[in-house]
Amino acid sequence: VSSVQALPVRAAPIPTEVYVATTGSDDAGCGAPDTPCRTIQQAVDIANSYDVIRVAEGVYRYAAGTSLPPPCYGGTALLPVVCILNKELSIVGGYRAGDWSSSDPAAHPTIIDGEGQRRGVLLQRTGPSEPPASLDMEGFVIQNGLAHGPDGQSGDRTFAFGGGVLADLSPLALRNVVFRYNRAVGGSTSAECYGGAGAGGGVAVRASPSASFQNVIFEYNEARGGYGRDRGGLGIGGGLFA
Repeated sequence: VSSVQALPVRAAPIPTEVYVATTGSDDAGCGAPDTPCRTIQQAVDIANSYDVIRVAEGVYRYAAGTSLPPPCYGGTALLPVVCILNKELSIVGGYRAGDWSSSDPAAHPTIIDGEGQRRGVLLQRTGPSEPPASLDMEGFVIQNGLAHGPDGQSGDRTFAFGGGVLADLSPLALRNVVFRYNRAVGGSTSAECYGGAGAGGGVAVRASPSASFQNVIFEYNEARGGYGRDRGGLGIGGGLFA
């Protein structure tokens, strides 16, 4: 008679909260309510999967000197404002600085600004053997993001996806988010008869298991193809490409 030993039950991870405010600092140990981090990226870096990042009102841009791994470039020449790789996170904006009791994004706008130079948010699972990635995001304005395909390349290397947000191989849920003045622009090339495609000026969801949008507004976003030897590339989904 053989016996079967029951496998131990692994307890679900207990999420913690990480706090961000424009008045904060990215010093070691930041993230508590009274010592928030200065950048969303720092909060992402110190967070574990299932954690909740709470962000106070203000404008959040790329922080010069931020060091991120190569996948964060996402085929563009510049790093995004926020890069999430192989983590499952919730990020909530709309808090008044110093008051984390409730979120009101209308009264306390929380803005991720690509400054017309870089993508707003990149969410990616970098490989099938890597931990899953997902993002549940609420209460933000994402503006002036740019995904630009490299010029002078060939084939799909000239393509650009998601000026505001690119979700790659990762579930994405958005609530009460505004996308405005974001662009996806394909690269230009003389090596191909067609230019690179630009897809999802506001949001691109690519090979992701699921996507959910509630009260998401798209304003003045653009997808534009690059120049080719014979014709331009495709512009697909000024607001949303899936």
